[in-house]
Amino acid sequence: MSDKTLSKVESEQNGYSEYYVAIRTNAEKNWPQWRKVAYNRDFAVSTHAKKFEVGIKKS
Repeated sequence: MSDKTLSKVESEQNGYSEYYVAIRTNAEKNWPQWRKVAYNRDFAVSTHAKKFEVGIKKS
């Protein structure tokens, strides 16, 4: 794991495994905008789902 991810103790305290934190962090930083929108629309449909923040570019 990278030094940038949470330690196992920290991740267990907030309820997420270190693997989830690593994958989530990678997705938040590296996924293109269209993929985040598709994830929010098609997969993060639960009331409690953690959706990606999507910034909309203004022309």
